[in-house]
Amino acid sequence: MKFSNLIQNLEVISFHGGDPEIKGISCNSGQIREGYLFVAIRGEKNNGHRFIEEAIKRGAVAVILEEDLPLRHSLASVRVDNSRLTLAKLSTRFYGRPSSKINLIGITGTDGKTTVSYLIKSILESFAKKVGLLGTINYEIGNRIVPATNTTPDAVVLNSYLHDMLGENADYAVLEVSSHSVCQHRIDGLNFKSAIFTNFGQDHLNYHRTLEDYFQAKKAFLESLSSEGKLIINADDPSYARIIKNIKAKIFTYAIKKRADVFIEQDSLSLSLEGIKFKLCLEFSNSRLCNSSKDFFVQSPLIGEYNVYNILAAICFCLTEGIPLQVIVSALNKFPGVPGRLQRIDCGQDFVLFVDYAHTAGALQAVLTNLKRYVNNEGRLITVFGCGGDRDRQKRVQMGRISSEISDRVILTSDNPRSEDPSRIIQDISQGIKRDNSEVILEREEAIVKGINLAKKGDIVLIAGKGHEKYQIFKDTVVPFDDVEVARKTVYSLQSTDDRKERNRQ
Repeated sequence: MKFSNLIQNLEVISFHGGDPEIKGISCNSGQIREGYLFVAIRGEKNNGHRFIEEAIKRGAVAVILEEDLPLRHSLASVRVDNSRLTLAKLSTRFYGRPSSKINLIGITGTDGKTTVSYLIKSILESFAKKVGLLGTINYEIGNRIVPATNTTPDAVVLNSYLHDMLGENADYAVLEVSSHSVCQHRIDGLNFKSAIFTNFGQDHLNYHRTLEDYFQAKKAFLESLSSEGKLIINADDPSYARIIKNIKAKIFTYAIKKRADVFIEQDSLSLSLEGIKFKLCLEFSNSRLCNSSKDFFVQSPLIGEYNVYNILAAICFCLTEGIPLQVIVSALNKFPGVPGRLQRIDCGQDFVLFVDYAHTAGALQAVLTNLKRYVNNEGRLITVFGCGGDRDRQKRVQMGRISSEISDRVILTSDNPRSEDPSRIIQDISQGIKRDNSEVILEREEAIVKGINLAKKGDIVLIAGKGHEKYQIFKDTVVPFDDVEVARKTVYSLQSTDDRKERNRQ
């Protein structure tokens, strides 16, 4: 595409140079190739303007920038007021506005985004729909699976993947929408047909100045939906009334505690370590969802009340898409779960072991509260967790308090300390602990081994914070680390030791 066509109707401060053919776009100088356009962005840590020369050496033939910098006279360049916003506009144009040609679903909220996205993908695929997925764990395009680097990728990557999904004849694209992506214009210019709002709680206060700023980022995305769009929303969430103000899209609701478009019969809810079961109810005064009068019982191997909300969100959306209830219920019954989301590790041990991604106060409280109800009088709930570095420090005290109040035993350890001192992070967490039921083991593998070795028959062990992640981030390095693999290895080692002891006794 010619540079002049790409920047057509763009609000520019100044323009220099010629009109080269643009073969690609990137805001990462390391990804620039011959014939690319480089967009210089002032980031949180790095200023892209410092890498313009590197981009040119790698083959950039044009530059978008905010700062008034002297460039080679022959180089095509455009100065704009906001490089991030410009990047989004150029990306949608370069890739032919792919979001307008696919049914794009945006899922936002503090917790539950990943599980809801996988549930929806599973249901739609059971109805013979082709679905692409972009989220916290992976980017899935056809048979191609790319490990995710961000919950919501940057505008270039996002539009390129949507373009590739069209090449795979995808009917739907499911996208987790983070608050960062809203503020950084990653999703600007996308045509969302539907949005799902799961809940609102405290998170990302390292990035957003206040909780209200975080809330407004979520709301801004939902307000951007057109009157032709759909919003599926948790009516039980305390922020519900504020969220739906000024929404132009059609609103569909789901709930546990009240009547909604999709809700449950209260007395029918059964929660156990084997899964969830409930009777599904529909508000038939609103016949836009379903005209069936048959009772439907939903069963799922997922665990916990918060997963009831995730299931209801998926059901509500799929009903608005005309998916038959029989198909939805069948798909939910077969749903295998999500990697690192209350993932059960069963290696034949006589206690129950889970790995979960819970890394916010609300998520940790939800998972611990649900697990606690399954511990019998003789059993204990043992929790191994830490908090990430360079992230919201305010939630650390809350997570310490929650873990200590609900768990019988807590082992504090490193999560992804990043540039922070792991000991300092644990000191922050410890300020919330008022009971004498915790200990500190900085090295994460050692902490997991200790938690598992403490477990006896009837106990439940939760390893929280990292879930699906297969790495640990330190100040100067990233090392391979997988909670699931460490947990399995530890259980097998423990069983092998027990077998040797039994043989020795014989």
